Amino acid sequence: MHRYFLPLMMALAITIAAVPAHSAEEAYPAQEQQRRRVWTNEDLEELQARGLISIVGPAADAAPAVAPAAPTEAPRYNSRMEDPAWYADQTAELQAQLNERMTALALARQNLAQARSLRQATGGINLAEANAGITPEDGLVALEARVSEVQSRFDELADLARRNYIPPSILRLAAV
Repeated sequence: MHRYFLPLMMALAITIAAVPAHSAEEAYPAQEQQRRRVWTNEDLEELQARGLISIVGPAADAAPAVAPAAPTEAPRYNSRMEDPAWYADQTAELQAQLNERMTALALARQNLAQARSLRQATGGINLAEANAGITPEDGLVALEARVSEVQSRFDELADLARRNYIPPSILRLAAV
């Protein structure tokens, strides 16, 4: 009896495994027929009338009944980081600082060029003005650093605006 036990159990296992797979294909013939169905406009209208189809948004042929009214007051934002006007104000302030510093840098370069073109040395240091550096070249380096500082603040503001989905045109228009 022990001799036939293993082959008998294997035959029984194979038979059991094959039967459900065959019966599962025949159990749902309606589902296979539904997959191949082509829906027509009449079918869709019938399903929509019964409430089985919902359409999100207005229908394509329907015109809006009332035009939206223009807002009478400025929109309110949760924080200033979402307000495009704040970015415009910051850009205008930075642009004013940048223009001032670039003008000072251009004036210093012009003065240095004029001083180098002189054959005769002029003596003395003006103690009434703030000294930008020990030498004129160091003064230019300091002014260039101040200009690059404002430009890096511009970059930081633009990055912050991008992260808060503010259009870049707001920054460009305020900088002009």
